[in-house]
Amino acid sequence: MSDVRSTSDVTYPQNEMPQLRTGWADENTTLVTISIGGNDARFAKVVSACIDPLSVTFCLDPGFHLDGDSDPLVDSEPDVINNLLTPLTQLYQNIHTLAPNAQIVVLGYPHPMTTGLAVSADIACGLTNVPMRQWFAQMTDLLNSVTQQAVTAANVGAVFVNPTSTFAGPPAHEACVPDHSQEWINALTVLEKGTLHPDATGHGAFASLINAAL
Repeated sequence: MSDVRSTSDVTYPQNEMPQLRTGWADENTTLVTISIGGNDARFAKVVSACIDPLSVTFCLDPGFHLDGDSDPLVDSEPDVINNLLTPLTQLYQNIHTLAPNAQIVVLGYPHPMTTGLAVSADIACGLTNVPMRQWFAQMTDLLNSVTQQAVTAANVGAVFVNPTSTFAGPPAHEACVPDHSQEWINALTVLEKGTLHPDATGHGAFASLINAAL
């Protein structure tokens, strides 16, 4: 996955995608699955900023700015996501050029956290509230919409798979649900890697969605 970039220079040329330089994608490749965009949408940075216990400003307030942004987060984040349309489109076309005989399956993102009133007792989950978690879901929906538009615009026969309804349940399987045994996304923690990424069960759900799309 590419590095986080500003809204003006997000690009996915072949020479900046390490996976495309390994030689695995060629005329003999029959299947490519890819999930990309969350890093460039700055999701980890946004979530960390929003659940910062030291912050004195609610991240959805008009006066809250993410470091480096000139506009409030509520304005800058949708712009960042919408500006991914062109580079994502080019990326799928690049993959098709390298692997012209491959079926390309593009995976979207589930909502990272439950939007329900009740949450788990985790400290980090307790630092969220319903409006914040709903906004995270809205930004995820926007990224999925832009991704689906890019799949269509690329016109290479790629298939977009949206996992949100599968993870939403019922029962809900996002992070911060009251019953940890129902989570398919790693619990929300401030410092640990893997936070808000699918766990083994979540990856199994993705595999089932991919198989159904083929």
